[in-house]
Amino acid sequence: MTSTNPLSCHLSNAPSSKSSRDVDRISSPTHLADSRYRYGRLQNTGSIRLLKLLPGRKDDPLICSMIATEVHVAPAYAAVSYVWGDQKDIVMITVDGKNQPVTVNLRDVLQRVRHISDARILWADAVCINQEDLEERDQQVRLMASIFSNADHVVAWLGKDDGDANAVSTLIQNTTKSIREQSKSLGGIKNIPEVMPDDLVLYDYPTWTSLAKMLCRPFFSRCWIVQEICLAKIIIALCGDIIIDWDDLVIMSIWIATKGQALQEYFDLGTVLSISTMMLPYESQQRSRYNEFLHVISRGRSYGASDPKDHIYAFLSHPYALWNNTLIV
Repeated sequence: MTSTNPLSCHLSNAPSSKSSRDVDRISSPTHLADSRYRYGRLQNTGSIRLLKLLPGRKDDPLICSMIATEVHVAPAYAAVSYVWGDQKDIVMITVDGKNQPVTVNLRDVLQRVRHISDARILWADAVCINQEDLEERDQQVRLMASIFSNADHVVAWLGKDDGDANAVSTLIQNTTKSIREQSKSLGGIKNIPEVMPDDLVLYDYPTWTSLAKMLCRPFFSRCWIVQEICLAKIIIALCGDIIIDWDDLVIMSIWIATKGQALQEYFDLGTVLSISTMMLPYESQQRSRYNEFLHVISRGRSYGASDPKDHIYAFLSHPYALWNNTLIV
């Protein structure tokens, strides 16, 4: 799995400001009078919907159309991994000429990835699944592994930039470069010396505090995020306009988790334990598949979920939950 961006042209139109014209609040009288988008029935158990996001500039309304297809023959698309956000803070986008409510956080990521001249094909659960149809929701959850593993890439939306994202991205890059160099010369991360309390003076500057703040964002504690990231072919992590190298973030997290106990405690970086669980290529291969899955489930207990059952369902498509294509639980 890599976080190299093969479609950087699609991320070039990165809006950094919000206009009153881009979307209207759900309370707008005009939108209350307009008709709502109505979902058609999906044809069979392998059917999904994809959202075609039409091109536009940062101040343009979000105009989309819906595509019904089969998951294994779908056109190239990006799956969006994100936190819904406050479900009371709703705005409208246009789907097939009708109004479709979305949360502000989903609106933000759609604005971020929209291209100025080309349409984008996306999958985002809040709009591609009829959330009012419980039967459909259950069926689509069963397809989650196929949806994310078949996606051309996964957009990991961390949220909007609070002003520190560029500095944090540079910190991650520079720290990981040093980790790679030391790992190569010493024969692995396990041989890199631990960060001792006396060494903290070398790290005591604001960007580390900003890193801790970023890692405390809701994205990193969302229950469904684990399998969505693990199933991705390519991960493009976005914080506002800034691209965060996901592979570097994972390597840095593993280093902090294994060699930086002092850093964890000083900067409150406990989230790195969860991040290191998300990326399979860096996980230890010494445990049995059964124990690996128990490890994921155990870590997952601390993740956020709107429904307690999600602490199980959210991990059933995790690669460690399968052995010879059969669930081990």
